[in-house]
Amino acid sequence: DYTSMEIPVTVIEEVHCDDFTTEADCLENSEYCEWHADEGACEDGEHDHEDHCEDFTTEADCDAADHCEWHDGVCEDEEHHDDCVGVDGDVNGDSLINVLDLTSIIAVILGNDSWGDECQAIYADFNDDGSVNITDLVSIVQFIVNGRINNYATSVEFHKSNSGVNYVADGFVGAIQMTLTHNEDFMIDITDNAMVSDYNTTGNSTTIIIVCPKDNELFSSVGYYDIESVYASSEDGYVDTEIYAPLEFAVSSAYPNPFNPSTMFTIELAVDANVSVKVFNVTGKLVDVISEGRFSSGRHVFNWDASLASSGVYFINTVIGNSVSTQKVLLVK
Repeated sequence: DYTSMEIPVTVIEEVHCDDFTTEADCLENSEYCEWHADEGACEDGEHDHEDHCEDFTTEADCDAADHCEWHDGVCEDEEHHDDCVGVDGDVNGDSLINVLDLTSIIAVILGNDSWGDECQAIYADFNDDGSVNITDLVSIVQFIVNGRINNYATSVEFHKSNSGVNYVADGFVGAIQMTLTHNEDFMIDITDNAMVSDYNTTGNSTTIIIVCPKDNELFSSVGYYDIESVYASSEDGYVDTEIYAPLEFAVSSAYPNPFNPSTMFTIELAVDANVSVKVFNVTGKLVDVISEGRFSSGRHVFNWDASLASSGVYFINTVIGNSVSTQKVLLVK
């Protein structure tokens, strides 16, 4: 009689991985489930998972995945951009590609503005290299002028002085991006003799972008600065650049003057240099050595304490390299 025979039965409870909301619970069922930290979700371990584009951190890995594409330093699902039906270069959506689009792109590169939506970044990447930079600006310029520019430079020399920067090139310069570091009292007047020019200052750093400069002066300035980085672009991409910074310096006027018993002044160096600062009286006799040695580029403050000197006229003699600067001061006790 089989009706009374005990039959062993194994009951397998179905596991729904998506019911687990914490990583700990998910891992307790690791035989069936796996935790995806990027999504914060527990999923079936047997599920045929597709590559998550955002997991790829290099352009090469991103491009190797069939459904991913590299955009402005980030790997994204190419289907994510199917709704971007505009035209490359037309960033502001006015159905035209012109200087207004260049202005909008420059504002975002400099940090003066941000994209209104993700499609704008796609349209701005005119050369489809996965990032938005000055090479896109030059490509858009070439489109605007219908390819009429054909003598682009292959190298650019930048000449730095205490009063600004100019350049010399072996052809037409499509665009320049330069970042400066400077003191708080630094002032800049960027050229407007270009197709587009703009800049952004944040703290002690200023970045300028100039598209199609029409003369060799990029900007004039007041105060100490250094060139942190510079890029120049032609239609084919970035070109070679060199920076020339001759041994230049600026010595401020001593203050107060007349003084008692001390006066101060500053020296701004464009490059590292040997500096000698000495004080002489009207007969040419050495009275004091304020400082002597090698100083790094930048701004240095000097003070002359004349407590032990008698009233009269003195000359502060500053020697930097082969250059000499002398200023007269009056000690009144």
